[in-house]
Amino acid sequence: MELFKTINPYTQLGIAQVQGLSDIAAVLNNPFPVDVLNNTVYVFVATNYMGGTPGGVQEMLLKSIIPDVANAYSYNTPLNFDEAQQGLIANLFATLNQAGADPDSVKLCLLNAETAVAKSGLNSGLQMPLLMAIAAAYASVDYWKTEINNNSSSWYSYGYFDPNPAVNIANISKWVSASASGVLGGFSKVKTINGGLPDTDPASLFIGSLFGGIGLAAAKVLYKWG
Repeated sequence: MELFKTINPYTQLGIAQVQGLSDIAAVLNNPFPVDVLNNTVYVFVATNYMGGTPGGVQEMLLKSIIPDVANAYSYNTPLNFDEAQQGLIANLFATLNQAGADPDSVKLCLLNAETAVAKSGLNSGLQMPLLMAIAAAYASVDYWKTEINNNSSSWYSYGYFDPNPAVNIANISKWVSASASGVLGGFSKVKTINGGLPDTDPASLFIGSLFGGIGLAAAKVLYKWG
């Protein structure tokens, strides 16, 4: 009998994360200002997951996510999670920092973190942002590995990758950590604005998490933030 393996309910968010990074790569240039990144992510998320670009105050709110997430990431601003969640988050990033330059080791760290969250005893609502972050990070491992092995990748063409592929491979753990941080930051922002998880529309949490994850992951490579 096959042993049960943890099932992440948010693999679709991981797929969306990679699609968003691909959309950024398709319009890359050098320079690529932050406002262009922000607008590219906005168009991708709003078009694919909101039925069109809403404009107005909603657009301003969405476009505030990446700057907020970047500030929190750069200055270690506490996010809106409880003590048990924070412990699991700290363990996730500690193990990613120790994963080394092997993409398979990074994946194993993420799978172990996924199992730890599932077995933590937290309810599904509290597990949600952690599993979202892991799903985005896991999917992005293969994205970055594929791009690194593609000499004609836009990330090389415009000078955002190091000319030495080995250097880029060594950076994968940092880049996927940025994906996870961005998801957690986006989730926390939406949760805080809406006054707490029980009163927050899950779709808004998904949108905020996706926006933050794509934005910070790309920014880590583009601008070397953090």
